[in-house]
Amino acid sequence: MNNIKKVESLLKSYDAKELADSERLWPYPFDAHDVPDFGTLNSWINGSLKDEDLKLHIENSVNSLRALHHLSEESNIVKSPLSDKEKASFERVLELMKSTPIDEPKSDYEEPPRFEYHGAPKQYLLYNTKSKLPILVDGNVRYLYNFDPPMVLLVNEGKESDAKEEEAIFRGVPASFADDYPVNQMDSDEILVSLQDGQEIVLHLSLNYPVSSEQLDGAVGCVPDSELGKVRLGISAALQGIPLMPADGAGIGPSEEMAEIVALEREKLSERTQTLAAFADFNFEKFMERASATEVSKVIEVGFEYFKSFQNLFPGVWEPSVMAASTDDETYKSFKIKLSEVNLTMRVASDPDGVTCCLTLFNEEGEREENPCDIEIFDETQKLLSTFIQGYAEIPTKYFNDSKMLTFDLEGKKIRIALPRI
Repeated sequence: MNNIKKVESLLKSYDAKELADSERLWPYPFDAHDVPDFGTLNSWINGSLKDEDLKLHIENSVNSLRALHHLSEESNIVKSPLSDKEKASFERVLELMKSTPIDEPKSDYEEPPRFEYHGAPKQYLLYNTKSKLPILVDGNVRYLYNFDPPMVLLVNEGKESDAKEEEAIFRGVPASFADDYPVNQMDSDEILVSLQDGQEIVLHLSLNYPVSSEQLDGAVGCVPDSELGKVRLGISAALQGIPLMPADGAGIGPSEEMAEIVALEREKLSERTQTLAAFADFNFEKFMERASATEVSKVIEVGFEYFKSFQNLFPGVWEPSVMAASTDDETYKSFKIKLSEVNLTMRVASDPDGVTCCLTLFNEEGEREENPCDIEIFDETQKLLSTFIQGYAEIPTKYFNDSKMLTFDLEGKKIRIALPRI
């Protein structure tokens, strides 16, 4: 099978929705954050690409495969008639491929001094992030790429990681330089913040991720004391779902004629920033692999199948009394986790709005287990998430989703539930 046929075969492995989403977000696939440069793509087509990780990345990226499909058809432009839209797309590809860099005329303009910081990562520093992202494939370390890695502002002090020595885990909010973002179209969950050197950034508060210190690739700025109140207020409001006002540094939302365009750009931003948890996830996965090998009976691995549709589950309200009625009623969308060491089952459900996750303990008879005293529930950083009271607890879905592990002590045994990232 030559490489052109291989592209067609790989594209067919994606379902219609995945392809449609890719085409909607990136009609011109070369603009996507996970598509490499033309030289790399052409090397893959002619079989001269030697980097095995780049091969793996390209062959597992629907955007890259679509870009390859465009390039493979470029040679047939003259042979087959194309629509006006296709002609414009291919002409742009050809123009970029054939263009040569032009020396810029010398200017007396001096760039402002670059921000320099060489200490350990800390709160309110703005960082670039790495483009090469580790993953585990059949137990081996491989790499995928984000060729347009986002900037991130660290918004907490960070905590020492249990997964790896000298790793710190921060909460990070993606940021864009104001010069590269339509500030006049900012929404009520985005704020404009001035850095110490006078540059301005837009913080996308609706997006935040656990970020490993290993993923940071050089500090590029710092939030001054005069702006800290604005940042703290913005983060607090975003966590509670409270819209911000222009007086808080936020926008009023896109204009009517720009609403559709801005919504699409926000989707692109969300997709591009998903890689911000890559190093934290990778190190934790390695940690769990080691922990499972040494303490198999003490770690409950939750399969990914539970979570495939997690964000769309739970249409009904799960009151404790309803949940206690039956542990086998499958008419409601929920899932159960067997805590075999203590002969209990934990059911996970949610309110209709997906704001709160309800955790309920059941005994072997299917009745709610009310005997345990108050039991505190922590995440992997030992942050207190909630407390079981008479076998029932509620955790904000946001924190439940972000946690990679829930831990609590029950009947003298430490229960650790490993959760996949969703």
